[in-house]
Amino acid sequence: MNEEFGVEPQKQSNTLGLIGFILAFCVSPIGLLVSLIALAKPPRGFAIGGVAVGLLGSVLWGLFGWGIYLGIDITAKGVEGYADLSAVRSAMSQQSDATDLSTLGLSEDQTLDPWGNPYRLDTQDAEWSLTSAGKDGALDTKDDVVIRQNMTEEEVIQAFADAFAASMGAQP
Repeated sequence: MNEEFGVEPQKQSNTLGLIGFILAFCVSPIGLLVSLIALAKPPRGFAIGGVAVGLLGSVLWGLFGWGIYLGIDITAKGVEGYADLSAVRSAMSQQSDATDLSTLGLSEDQTLDPWGNPYRLDTQDAEWSLTSAGKDGALDTKDDVVIRQNMTEEEVIQAFADAFAASMGAQP
């Protein structure tokens, strides 16, 4: 009680700050936004906490989303690579002495890797493989993808994932 005036001081509250703080734990980007708005009104304790938690949560959600995107992208490229392998495999069964993809009667998209670069057909004895230049478009670099004639779809997808990891500096 404030004895000088005979009145008890009112406690201030910032309901929006509290809501932003709670939302920051569940839906980080929305909690961050609400907490930022709540910074305009004192007390700012929950609003500051909501901004901190919301920022951290939003970064984590962003990293998670980026990881999902990369996984889908790598899988899609691997599936496309397997479809190209299947087309070349079929054409090579009819013309096993081919040394160049242009002689196999394939469509243009079947001779291009998922990045739009031409595959290189490598033949040794009765074995053959396709080499994709990878994202950088240059052959004989660490992001090249080698698809061997007898690989399964899972093995082709894994080859694309390994090449991506190698291009990022990780060891597959």
